[in-house]
Amino acid sequence: MLIFADGSSAMPAGGTGVLVIERNDDRVRATVFGSPLPRGCKVTNQRAELLAVQRAAAMVVKPGEAVLWSDSSYAIGTLQPHISGWRPKSNLDIVRPAIATVKQARFANICHVTGHMTEKHKDLPTMYFHDLVDKAAGAAAKTGRETVSVVIDERVHPECLTCALFPCRGRVNYDAPCEKRIAWPMRAVERFDSNVVSRYL
Repeated sequence: MLIFADGSSAMPAGGTGVLVIERNDDRVRATVFGSPLPRGCKVTNQRAELLAVQRAAAMVVKPGEAVLWSDSSYAIGTLQPHISGWRPKSNLDIVRPAIATVKQARFANICHVTGHMTEKHKDLPTMYFHDLVDKAAGAAAKTGRETVSVVIDERVHPECLTCALFPCRGRVNYDAPCEKRIAWPMRAVERFDSNVVSRYL
């Protein structure tokens, strides 16, 4: 399982976005969840990021078999005090339960991703997926509504990571030769950690 999480401090509600990518044999499914912060919760970017990671951790089905991406160095460091050495002194009402949830998830790895996608990033899978959670968090913050949307639900070539992350938009036969990845300008598959993907997706 691959998971992306992001928080938004946009008013009035603040929000979180979580994207879960799962693979079942020859199919890959990616679902985006957008949620406003709990009613009455103080809205700050740090609190939103912490809650986003906590919600992502709560979605882990098999502890130890998921990888998380977040653009928040604060959340990554705060929720892994045994690694970062950080000793949080604020937001403890969120930090303590979030650390407990992250410990239960036992993420195989927690990775940092650049915060905002630009044109040069559009073919990088990590940026593409992070952009989706960023938008989901922002929408939930502004509307105060929860959303769930499936962005990928496709058959994929079992050995083709490009297909797994970007199912062929030309709708050619799903087991077409992997040379079709040449059509991707930045060779996205080579810019994603293939060891992580092949092991956890």
